[in-house]
This record gives sequence, C-alpha cells and structure tokens, in this order.
Amino acid sequence: MIFNIGNEKLLVSRLISKLAPNYKILVSCFKQFPSSYLLINSNFKANQYLRDKSNYSDMRKTFKLLNEENLSGILNMNAFQLFGLENKFSINKKSVDLSYKELMRKLHPDVSNNVNENISIHIIKQYNTVNDPFERALLLISLKSSMTRDNLINIMDTIPVSSSLLEQIFEIDDKIMEISNAGFNITDFDEISQKNKFKINHCIKSLENEFEKDNFSITKILSILKELRIYQKLSDRASSILDN
Repeated sequence: MIFNIGNEKLLVSRLISKLAPNYKILVSCFKQFPSSYLLINSNFKANQYLRDKSNYSDMRKTFKLLNEENLSGILNMNAFQLFGLENKFSINKKSVDLSYKELMRKLHPDVSNNVNENISIHIIKQYNTVNDPFERALLLISLKSSMTRDNLINIMDTIPVSSSLLEQIFEIDDKIMEISNAGFNITDFDEISQKNKFKINHCIKSLENEFEKDNFSITKILSILKELRIYQKLSDRASSILDN
C-alpha cells in the first residue's frame, strides 16, 4: 500500500478508529516510520484531538506492516518530505543528520535483506541535495513553481554576470594560479579559503532573505545561485591544490 492521495481516507479512518489522545503522542509513536509520520503531520494539526487512548503496541504493529508492505513509497519522496522538513530554504542540519542516520540504520540493505538497494541510494541522494544550498534552492524553486531543475539551470545560465563579480572572480582565480605555480603555501591557501567561505555564506544569507519573501523573485534567486555556484567551483579548485 502506497501512502498517497488515493488511500489517504483509508489511513485517516484507521487513525481515528484506534489511536492516541492527541497529536503529539501520535506523531511520537510513528516518527520512526517516515511515510506514516509525514501523512499524519499533513492531516492533523497540533490542536486536533482523537479518540480515547488505545493499545500503542497494536498501533505500531499496524503501521509497521503498512510501511513494510510498501517501502518503495519512499522513492517518491523529495528531500523535504523524506527528512520531515517544511518547504523552506533554512533547515536544521542537526535534525536532518539525525533523520538521515535513523533512516539508513533501518533501511540500508546491509541491515535488512528486504530493503531495495535503490531506497538507500535515494536517501543518500536526497541527503546530499538538502545539505547543498545550491541544490536545495533549486529543489525548493522547482516545488513552488513546477519548473524542472533543467529548466531552472538553463534560465540561470542566461543570466549575465556583473562586471564587479567578474573582477572578483578573476582576482581569486589569479591567486589560485599563483599558488599552483609557486608551490603550496598554507597562508595563501587559507586566505583564499576564507574569502570564498565569506562569499558563499553571503550568498546563502541572501537566499534565506529572498525565500522569506511572500512573492520571491525566481530570477533574483537564480542570479544569487549563479554567483554561489561560481564561488563553490573556485573553492573546489583551491581545495584540489591542497589534495595534490
């Protein structure tokens, strides 16, 4: 059974027929089962009360069975759904890390032979997506605008780079080349790393501010993302010198 719109009424009827005295107890019981937890969260508000207390062990068995019957439903979840996040750019990384570890502990094929390997691959991919501010922003725009990632990238690539940004890029790029040609110098490397880190953090803060707006500008966000990607690539180049 897949937890989707088609069988939502069935799930809700099962919840109401048994279950817990209030929302907080309910979600705490089933937080370990992502599909159930997410759908419960979407259907019940914090102040909505259910019927009298029932047998929690029976409830867990019911939802464990439902989840085991269709773990493949996880493959249809995006990063925000999978880790129980709101569709917002700002995230709690500690919470994401804990959710990721818990999911992998339960759903890694090395732990359970009944789990499809594609599920753990999907979890890892979504974890990487949500932890990368560039990819996280693209996913969020895609969800809010119904535009595909490829469409957004194509639009972003057409946005011109300002002359001031180009000057900064050339300056950092020249510095990287100097370090590469002259041999590794930890002081120079730290200087570049700090500059890139500052620029990247500035881009992330700008994204946070833009996404907080009720009617954010997709063009503005894509412009910030273009700048962010440039500094990410420069940072990767500088790091490659250290690795070599």
